[in-house]
Amino acid sequence: MYVFERLYICVVSDDSSEETTKCAGCMNLIDDDEFFSALGQDWHTDCFRCSACDITLSSWYFEKDGLLFCKNDYWKKYGEACQDCGQIITGPVMVAGDHKFHPECFICSSCSLYIGDGESYALVERSKLFCGQCYKRQMQPLNKSTPFIKKPHSIQLIGKYTDAYSCLFCWFIIN
Repeated sequence: MYVFERLYICVVSDDSSEETTKCAGCMNLIDDDEFFSALGQDWHTDCFRCSACDITLSSWYFEKDGLLFCKNDYWKKYGEACQDCGQIITGPVMVAGDHKFHPECFICSSCSLYIGDGESYALVERSKLFCGQCYKRQMQPLNKSTPFIKKPHSIQLIGKYTDAYSCLFCWFIIN
């Protein structure tokens, strides 16, 4: 599951003290009654903007490498795409090998049923996702002489230049 590590809420200050501060955006003195304090600096409300699209930010913002972002630009630039639908994942994530999926996109390629957290599945040929039952049905005709384990396991590619796969649990080699 993703955690919004870079989401911040800034403080709108109503500073009535005589101390003058400079705006981190325009470098001019802040003489307004209201301004934002974020990233250890003060900002005019009009200068508190997304570094990508220049939209004025509210008190909710994202930060990466000292730059401010609105939600949409942060996820466009730093979010990860779902293996199935290609949309950016902004919430819970299901992981199979190196691939990430929305929970609603984590479905069997054969029967189209959702594969829930903790249910058995297999990722075949680095892109085809199968539930445990369909994987068992798909693999049995290929290798009838080898007894099939009751619960299928996830598999991974074991060589860069080969097409050999290995089960992550029992290390059974699948060619």
